[in-house]
Amino acid sequence: MIHTADLHPLLAHLAAVENPSAPWTWQGWQIHRVGGGMNNRLYCARPFASGFASVPGTNVSGSDPNASLAVKFTMNDGRDRAGREWNALHVLAEAGLSIAPRPILLDRERYAWPVVVQSWVDGEAMQEPPHADADWEALLAHLRTVHALTADRIQRPLPNVVLFAATVGDAFAAIDWQLDLLPPAERPPQLVTLLEDLHRCRFPSWDAPALTLCRADPNIRNFIRRDGPWVSVDWEYSGLGDPAFEIADLIAHIAHLEVPAERWHWFVDRYVGGEQHADPLRTRIETYLPLMLVWWVVRIARYLHETERGLDKRLVAPEPGWRATKEQQLSVYFERASRALAPWRAR
Repeated sequence: MIHTADLHPLLAHLAAVENPSAPWTWQGWQIHRVGGGMNNRLYCARPFASGFASVPGTNVSGSDPNASLAVKFTMNDGRDRAGREWNALHVLAEAGLSIAPRPILLDRERYAWPVVVQSWVDGEAMQEPPHADADWEALLAHLRTVHALTADRIQRPLPNVVLFAATVGDAFAAIDWQLDLLPPAERPPQLVTLLEDLHRCRFPSWDAPALTLCRADPNIRNFIRRDGPWVSVDWEYSGLGDPAFEIADLIAHIAHLEVPAERWHWFVDRYVGGEQHADPLRTRIETYLPLMLVWWVVRIARYLHETERGLDKRLVAPEPGWRATKEQQLSVYFERASRALAPWRAR
């Protein structure tokens, strides 16, 4: 059993660590820095010694490997990343679902960055989108399980997801928010043309959709494959949202650029549950998708602008060669967004 008060010496130690390059041990813990995210500093802390010996001076039992912890310090950017993750993990646990880590501790005040501590999940962290149908089905099942938690089933107050859209107007507002952070002089000519095309489009409207729990970060690297249902981590953008928007976000996400269009058609058919082309859920997914492709064009252009000038305040520095990678991705998104908008342009 973990007594949360016993964890503060460990958290104070981790908060003071500067760029560790290798695993280390400290007062009964074996620790390593986990890479991947740019908006947080994540550590795995395991009770040290063979057989998970108990941690001296604490009530942390080492007899159970589930005592291993994920310690996540998050950016303090006004989005309450740690609090969002904490609440989502509680909602899932209260629903009796074992598809995410268990929440253990939240502290927004004591350290330089808000921190959320949760159980460590062992398994195979996905590094790229699936190839086999069975893995796609597991991803689909995971998202369906999350989206089954409708707002009326959730007892804990949840905010809307960070990137929220339940209407076309909301999606336009999300694009405009990104655009406002990119000075007009820094907007590529292609972007100006793309935005002109966007504003010539005519999109449908719909009745207010039922909101559900949404991850709001569908990057495949947040999913862990293991026996039984998949688990997902990194719930720091989570909250209530339109599940159709989450599916469109999944399809448009920068980590999934290599997935062929045929696979996404297959995925949407199974998510919607049939071939009903007039289905409101399908309509929303198909409407949000071109808007999200435009959103990514603006987001990458903004990233290039801010990173070159040292304005990006993430907790992890970009990798070498980042500029060439982002410029190539921007070119891909320009082409895909322009093609996706074509059917919606007013004649």
